[in-house]
Amino acid sequence: MKRRVIIVLMLMLAITLSFSQSNGASSSTLVLRVWHGYSQKARIDAMNEIGRRFTEKTGIKVEYEVVTWPNQAEKWRAAFAAKAMPDVMICLPDQATSMYFAHATVPANDAIKLIGGSDKFLEGALKEQYYKGNYIGVPHYAHSRLLIYRKDALAKKSQTPPLTMQDYLNVSKAINDPPHYAFQQLFNKSDYGSAFMLDIFMRTVGARYFDKDFNIVFNSPETIKAVKFLIDMYKVGSMPNAMDYMINDQFTLLNTGATLMTIDSAFTINNAVLNAPQVAANLDVAEPPSWYITTFPIVIGNTPNIATANKFVAFLFEEDNYVYFLKSILPGMNPTLKSIIAPTSSYWKDERLKDPLVKKCVELQNKGIGRGWSIGFEYGVNPFASVTTSGYVEEMFHQIITNGVSVEKAVADCARKMQAAVDEQKEVLGWK
Repeated sequence: MKRRVIIVLMLMLAITLSFSQSNGASSSTLVLRVWHGYSQKARIDAMNEIGRRFTEKTGIKVEYEVVTWPNQAEKWRAAFAAKAMPDVMICLPDQATSMYFAHATVPANDAIKLIGGSDKFLEGALKEQYYKGNYIGVPHYAHSRLLIYRKDALAKKSQTPPLTMQDYLNVSKAINDPPHYAFQQLFNKSDYGSAFMLDIFMRTVGARYFDKDFNIVFNSPETIKAVKFLIDMYKVGSMPNAMDYMINDQFTLLNTGATLMTIDSAFTINNAVLNAPQVAANLDVAEPPSWYITTFPIVIGNTPNIATANKFVAFLFEEDNYVYFLKSILPGMNPTLKSIIAPTSSYWKDERLKDPLVKKCVELQNKGIGRGWSIGFEYGVNPFASVTTSGYVEEMFHQIITNGVSVEKAVADCARKMQAAVDEQKEVLGWK
């Protein structure tokens, strides 16, 4: 009897050890594949460190790949076709919706539950992730575009920050002093700089890209007015070679004094503080003509590692990890969690936030997050929003400025092309 008990105990011990070793092996061999668009060294380093902490805690290795924002659409579609989607991807909101409706990703409801539920998030950041009872993604951070200007240039000409479209024209005319240009336009066809800039001013006159049924309503008198305004701005205050410039050029243009005023995220302020402190000393920010925000959702790939991916996403939002990431570039990335933006959060325990300009950026961006929307998200989640940043708007400006096409015809042509792209996507999705 005693011998039988000993044998049973030994078998139970063997099974326990075997199970334990098996679990350890699965953790040590499992690799979580994560794509993100963070190309700056500071953010890459921050993500790598958080990945190291996750591995230390769980034994699961995190394998990162940087996929820049403009390349994400092509990259995920190829991966989906090859059944090689990443387990986690940090992307732009239009790509998050496209992936979700293509079933390349799964709802992020479980990740949000692990973080503490939807009530933990700022409403303005989470609203663009909610669609018919599910969350498409989890907003890693958000920012709002701000008016950034050289206060010395405006003061020299007795100007104040512009509010209306007419103000923008008047101030641009007053301060434009080549080789220091008032307000650079971004018409490069490989980017979407003019699409977002146009959207900001379209909103001020009531123009929209879409209606509530996801049909293109771009061809309107209001849009024509906004397009003519940007062309006027190009004529009175931009470098002649505006066709070559894109969003990322704004950092250099502003920090070298080539541009005196722009609408951009506070990343530009961070860049100036670090690389052109003499310029930063003369920079200030103000409310833009409309609140254009961007959230950066984290989505869960439709892979065998969904449960682990959810745990990793929740890990990113643990306060030590989240604050560590947000501070890798400050200002620029605003928290999406209520607890982090709260005055008692460790987020505020940073010497850089004592700088009035940096603090002002954070406060203004937080205000914008509650009031604005991402491009194409006029009425909430939009599976076709990516057509707004697919080069049609940039091509429209080239037709007008380079080829002499009338604004009215160019706007109509652009609207027709965008609607054709929407119709094609609706057919693929089986929408009537």
